[in-house]
Amino acid sequence: MLIDGVKDYAIFLLDPEGRVSTWNAGAEHIKGYSAEEVIGTHFSRFYPAEALDRKWPDIELAEARRLGRFEDEGWRVRKDGSMFWANVTITALRDAQGELRGFSKITRDLTERKRQEESLRQSEERFRTLVEGVKDYAIFMLDPEGRVSTWNAGAQKIKGYSAEEVIGTHFSRFYPADAIVRGWPEKVLAAARRDGRSEDEGWRVRKDGSMFWASVVVTAIRGPQGELRGFSKITRDLTERKRFEQIESNARQIEEFVAMLAHELRNPLASISNATIVLTSESKASSEVAWAAGVMERQVGLLARLVDDLLDVSRITRGKIALERKSVDLTDIVKRAVEASRIWIDAREQVLEVRLPEGPLAIEGDLARLTQVVTNLLHNAAKFTPARGAIHVALEADDARATLRVRDNGVGISPRLLPQVFDLFTQGDRSLDRAEGGLGIGLTIVRRLIELHGGTVRALSEGPGRGSEFVVQLPRTARPVAQPARRAPAEQGADRLRVLVVDDNQDSAESMAMLLQRMGHEAHAVFDGPSALDLATRLKPDLVLLDIGMPGMSGHEVARALRGTPGLAGLSLFAMTGYGQEADRRSTQEAGFDEHLVKPISVDVLRRRVSSIAARARAQRHEGGAVDDREPPADVEIRRASIASPVAQALIEALNAELSSRYPEEGANHFALEEGEVAEDRGAFLVARDGDGRPLGCGALRRLDARTAEIKRMYVAPEARGRGVARAVLAALEAEARRLGVTRLVLETGERQPEALALYSQSGFRRTPPFGEYVDSPLSVCLEKLL
Repeated sequence: MLIDGVKDYAIFLLDPEGRVSTWNAGAEHIKGYSAEEVIGTHFSRFYPAEALDRKWPDIELAEARRLGRFEDEGWRVRKDGSMFWANVTITALRDAQGELRGFSKITRDLTERKRQEESLRQSEERFRTLVEGVKDYAIFMLDPEGRVSTWNAGAQKIKGYSAEEVIGTHFSRFYPADAIVRGWPEKVLAAARRDGRSEDEGWRVRKDGSMFWASVVVTAIRGPQGELRGFSKITRDLTERKRFEQIESNARQIEEFVAMLAHELRNPLASISNATIVLTSESKASSEVAWAAGVMERQVGLLARLVDDLLDVSRITRGKIALERKSVDLTDIVKRAVEASRIWIDAREQVLEVRLPEGPLAIEGDLARLTQVVTNLLHNAAKFTPARGAIHVALEADDARATLRVRDNGVGISPRLLPQVFDLFTQGDRSLDRAEGGLGIGLTIVRRLIELHGGTVRALSEGPGRGSEFVVQLPRTARPVAQPARRAPAEQGADRLRVLVVDDNQDSAESMAMLLQRMGHEAHAVFDGPSALDLATRLKPDLVLLDIGMPGMSGHEVARALRGTPGLAGLSLFAMTGYGQEADRRSTQEAGFDEHLVKPISVDVLRRRVSSIAARARAQRHEGGAVDDREPPADVEIRRASIASPVAQALIEALNAELSSRYPEEGANHFALEEGEVAEDRGAFLVARDGDGRPLGCGALRRLDARTAEIKRMYVAPEARGRGVARAVLAALEAEARRLGVTRLVLETGERQPEALALYSQSGFRRTPPFGEYVDSPLSVCLEKLL
């Protein structure tokens, strides 16, 4: 009765010939037959055709008869023809005399287990096929001792061994000798055994002995009880990445070396250049001295040019050239380049013919870089054209393009060299005399700069001795040419300035001081930062020329100390350095410098910069523009006002009238605001009054974005100047900015308003690049302060 009720097992009896003699509920459930249908029939009806063909039912009974018991798994057939996976146990039943009386047969339906096992098998097979087929990764297994137990196609490709060669050998064979001596393979396995996983990068060895840079991940494989069964190891060949990283590292090192080399070369060049200018300025110098000074001047210019080219080509090869694009006049650029090139052309008595359009020719580009392009082409023409040869420059344009041609009747270019003439370090004649010199990088710079401007450059030549021509084409622009900043004309008997020169290179400092003295200024030289600070507090100079790379106290540290020294408000601070890259210029600006001058400093550049400081000092004296650094009297009160109020309108009209009378050449300069621009949540308009309610001055704050606000030009009535009113208004505007959550204040002021510049400098404002729309005058100075 118990057996009859079991439904999970088919339990029934067979007679000695294999016919069914009993049938339980489990048999009916699993096989689908009722007892009436199956009792008396042969049990072979439950087997598929291929098992019957093999006579498998008879074999099962024969084995059970011989051994007493037989187990089997295989496919069986239900009544409805469907198949199921069965686990079968057949036991021989004998009487007391040992006579066979029949068989018991127990069948379990294991179809679901079989399905899961098959699914797992197929999954493992797919994974094995996938792993074995991967060629970009070496994926293989190690036993617990580190011997290779599997090997995929990627491992064979990367390491060079076939599976037959490597399976069963220790994986340390893939490591170089020094790693084996250090016990590194064992350490990798120990780390994976301890942490479950180990990652590593390093050199590995292929079968042929060659090395490759590998990224390796070793993972410990453990059984259900946590026992270590081995390791999986995945290796990637990163040799190309390593090579690129090394190239990048080498490029950085070369760039740093070139920058340092440039600095070290520029220091002696600056001393020689300054001394040469002193010699040429000596009116009583003999003709021999004048000749020697001319030679020195030309050779210093050549060396300085080589240094600049080295730095440029380093930046170009790393893609670090940035252009300051605006609408510029190509005609003016060619004129500038021709003027700069005269020294080389005249020295060789060459004839220069220049044909330019009558009017401006507007293109979009970087004025300094385009001037460099034309100068390089002219220098190249002068270098490869014999003495008293001819150089022709022509600029023309159609509706879409501007075309510049630089042609000479010099040595020409061979057909073999012509396709490579713009490649780096390409040179023609490499004979021992190297009469023309050079590094073969000038034309590389030309091509890259022209390409960055969206143009083209090509070289033409009919061969050696037939001269050459370079043709540059650049796209035109419809935008009007940006007008350069107007410069005040140099005056005879210019103001005498007090100048402090600070440089640890004694020759450089003393020669610069001597040059400034020849220009009519009072100049002093010191050679370290502490001495500069000490003398500056006593001398109170108008200008400090300060080297950056000084031992002990750097130029940046000296600059910050000078900016924080009382009594030095309005001081002009120029960096005078051999470092000239963009990052160097940013760092000097952040340290508080007004200008960044690269050694050797051109005497024309020096004169212009010093003249601008003298003009500023003169304007300050003439306009009574003393710095408003006094504390305001107690009766000065600052309040918010509406710009539509009568007091505000009166102050605005007074400001506009004074600006128009002081700078009539700039036209109307209206202090215009809309009420909404200085509303409670956007800014403020502040008015300063005295105890009797008379207006003394005003200032406006206008929010530009969540972080930035702009201070509009402040105004102080003439009768209130020198009383600290401007300082009080500025402090109130800063308080309003903080109330609005502003962290950055920006403003603009005039180059010829030294009292304003001094006030803002004392208040922590610094010069910064233009704010775009906020600056519309070439005489404006852009300032900002972080709150």
